[in-house]
Order: sequence, then C-alpha cells, then structure tokens
Amino acid sequence: LDFDSESCGRECRDEVSRVRAGILPAANRHYLQAQTVYRTDVRSEFCRALEAANKRLPDPVDPTPTAYFAYMERVIGDVGSEQRAPPLPASPRPSTSPPPPSPSPPPMPPSPPPPPPSPAPPPLRRRR
Repeated sequence: LDFDSESCGRECRDEVSRVRAGILPAANRHYLQAQTVYRTDVRSEFCRALEAANKRLPDPVDPTPTAYFAYMERVIGDVGSEQRAPPLPASPRPSTSPPPPSPSPPPMPPSPPPPPPSPAPPPLRRRR
C-alpha cells in the first residue's frame, strides 16, 4: 500500500513513519506478509542490523515486511537508481556470494528386519 493511499490507515502510516525514521527516509510503501518472499542471506543480515539499530532508535522498528524492503532498498539500492544509500550503522553489506553448503544430514539407520511370516491358516473342512 502506498503511504498516501486512502487504504493506508493509521497502522500502515505509523509503520511507514517508523521505517522512514529508522531505516530509509524515502520509504513510501507498506508491504503485507502475503506479498513477501525473503532472501535468506539478506533476511539474516536485516535482522542483525535492525537489532543493532533498534538499540539507538527512540521508537524501535519491528522486523516487518515493510522494514525488510526498506532495508533492501537502502543497502542494495533501487534497481533503476544510480545513487545507492549507505547501509545502516553497524551493518555490513550483505554477501552476494552463495551460502556455504549445508552439512549432509546424518545417515538414516538401517531399516528393521521384516516381521516373520504368519503361519498359514489350517485348511477349511467341508461339512457333509
């Protein structure tokens, strides 16, 4: 939702205002969780940077989708813009290298042996 939209109510405006004060003065959108896909490397760095920044902010910023996208724009910059904003204080730029490979999971234990076969039922007798 755009900050200036009629659909952006008090909570929306309050969140965008906190994000403007703490992360990106030009922030102008409120993002919903359903619209959000997080990059793991950026998300982890965002959380660390936000935790450090919140120690100095009078009105801490919650780790919301709106704050995440403002952080990405601040650190990575607007795709169409030549000017890039500096990272948050005490926040290094997120790594663009791929994450290290995950350790292999431990091997599965061997399957238990199958149960012994059931004895065959006795043959049926015919009645006369």
